[in-house]
Amino acid sequence: MVSERVNCHDLEGILDTPEVMRPPPGQKPKQMFKLVESSEELRMELCLLMNDIICAFDSNAIYEYVDDITNILRALAMDPNGDI
Repeated sequence: MVSERVNCHDLEGILDTPEVMRPPPGQKPKQMFKLVESSEELRMELCLLMNDIICAFDSNAIYEYVDDITNILRALAMDPNGDI
């Protein structure tokens, strides 16, 4: 699953952190440091796959997945490799 490979459910990397030590919700991360997929080539392929999925389907067909798609795109946009 793409969301598991890009770690989009824990963008902030705070799921294992105690609640009192977590940053405020308004403070959004700018770069992801906890990469699940270490291969830059595979992360690039995931970007291309997401592009194909978004472009190939009608917006009504992917409407129910918009939150997952948004999280995946956010994670890919925060990739530490600027080329990706």
